[in-house]
Amino acid sequence: MTSSQQAAIVLEAVEQGFLHEDGIVRWADSVIATAEQPDPWLIKLAKLASSNLTDYTRILRGQSAESVPLHWRVQMVALAHQHGLLNLHDSLPKLFNILIFDPKEAQEDSLDKQLHNALVEWDGQGGLEVIEVSLANKFESLFQAYLADAGEISALALAAGIIASAGIPDAANKA
Repeated sequence: MTSSQQAAIVLEAVEQGFLHEDGIVRWADSVIATAEQPDPWLIKLAKLASSNLTDYTRILRGQSAESVPLHWRVQMVALAHQHGLLNLHDSLPKLFNILIFDPKEAQEDSLDKQLHNALVEWDGQGGLEVIEVSLANKFESLFQAYLADAGEISALALAAGIIASAGIPDAANKA
């Protein structure tokens, strides 16, 4: 994963509310520690002494030349849910926004289409606080399918301190 892609993912995590200043610095420090020659913007980000999230996001926006793929955006929400940062009811509006309102011109694969259909079904029920058991199980199953190949996203979330190491796929530890 390129540093530009990582910056885009970190920015997405900030925009989703999963990451704040301290996590951005933690992530930048982890990248710097493993790089032979870290990018100057990473050093600037790690040393930024600001309590204003806008200062951090400005640097990230300047480095994230690409949008985050739909699959990775969904994986972030599924990962946050898996680690107890979001309950199912709070996850669904975020996913609805990602897949339906703001897909950022992404091509959907078959898994994305299944999630899209489940979100439409949930929305058709009025987005109720209590979700039918069968539909909740469908979402849980879809989340697990997304997380099956979420090693790079998991590694980034771990480095930023968004999640703890428990439950991280082996691929995340190698990334």
